[in-house]
Amino acid sequence: RVFHPGTTVTGIPRGATMRRESATTYSDQFEYLADRFELIRLKCDAYALRGEAGDFERTARWNDRHGKSHLLGSIDDLDRTIQRREEAVTRRLRESEASGHRFAIDQFAETHQLSREEYEILLVLLFNESAARGQGRISSGNDILNLLFTSHVEALRASRYLSSSSTLLNHGLVRALPEEEGCNFLRSSYEVTEKTLREILGVRTRAEGGESAQAQTSVLPEGPYRFIAPRFQLDRVVLDSAIRQQLEDVLWQMNDGRVLFDDWELGRLLEKGRGVVVLLSGLPGTGKTMSAEALAGSLGCKLLVADYSQLESKWIGETEKNIVTVFRAARDSGSVLLLDEADAILAGRLEGGHYNDRAYNRQVSLLLQELEQFEGLCILTTNRETSLDEGLARRLGATIQFGIPGPAEREQIWRGLISPRVPLAGDVDFTGLAADFALCGGNIKNAVVTALRGA
Repeated sequence: RVFHPGTTVTGIPRGATMRRESATTYSDQFEYLADRFELIRLKCDAYALRGEAGDFERTARWNDRHGKSHLLGSIDDLDRTIQRREEAVTRRLRESEASGHRFAIDQFAETHQLSREEYEILLVLLFNESAARGQGRISSGNDILNLLFTSHVEALRASRYLSSSSTLLNHGLVRALPEEEGCNFLRSSYEVTEKTLREILGVRTRAEGGESAQAQTSVLPEGPYRFIAPRFQLDRVVLDSAIRQQLEDVLWQMNDGRVLFDDWELGRLLEKGRGVVVLLSGLPGTGKTMSAEALAGSLGCKLLVADYSQLESKWIGETEKNIVTVFRAARDSGSVLLLDEADAILAGRLEGGHYNDRAYNRQVSLLLQELEQFEGLCILTTNRETSLDEGLARRLGATIQFGIPGPAEREQIWRGLISPRVPLAGDVDFTGLAADFALCGGNIKNAVVTALRGA
């Protein structure tokens, strides 16, 4: 049965005769949402009180005592307040519709044929998006259902609205954040998707706004990342011929590889994994980050850089939110995504039962899921490849090993770092320096800078 937002949660139909109280129309959708969010706060209070009352009665039974919790009267009063508020909100919404106002969230519910239960779940998840950092959020499936349905049996019956085949998840309106291995879907956390937020809030996509990727990046909100405008392309980087060929293969996949999905119909077989994920592995200073910038420059894209220090947060659930934000920003701006020092956040998952271990495992699982769904170019760098989670391997399109450059490449780097305007002594021998000192590019740069400062 499809739910019409003008119907109360207690089932009173839109056209039923009701005692008419003074009701004014909503001026806009956000005033309506403010009332709905206030209802959710009241339900949170009732949910917490029920938990305390249940603890009291269990303790009383254990000690062979009789009596009911003193909280039950408060719960009954709160339930009556919630019902009155719900009826008042419904009346205001009907008055608004009668005046010609139709809110995007209600049109959204009708377009996707959401049931009453699905509409209520959607409101809770929107409430979470509006909550400030550190404030309580109702994100797990168990908490959402027990908040909306006071009977445990009804909550379990409503669990089908959070299954993978439900309208909310199957249509991409809501997404589940992965928990540790073996965790069931009711213990998973949920959030609304970018698609849902845009439709309900009326925010245009970049394509609808007609803006270029460059213009779009200038208005993106600040987040746990930074943008870099590439200064050079791949042909400017001194590389071993084998490494250069592998990087050029990556460019081919990004520029021409769509033939695999379209002309050769590989897209029929793959729902995920359409992007290119590349791991650049090697010692510090061997050119990994420079190569990532050069790939972005060759593709004509900005480089969005995120590292663990930007992603990590002490707030519960905030690191996961930062991960989602980074991938969303890369997607919306059309940027190449660079996850620098990926071993810090993609190390192997932990087997301990401590909360911190489970939280870290959730972060790794979420990051792997985002990598699989990302349709652009994502570059990971590491100097500790063996510590990476084994689940990363099947998501990689290429692994490129960076080592100490050979004598010919080292000589190119020495010469490329010295400007023609630098006065050189007659005994400076770049060929000899390259042959005698097996240095990586970063160390050669440091040597040049030190020499120039001492000149």
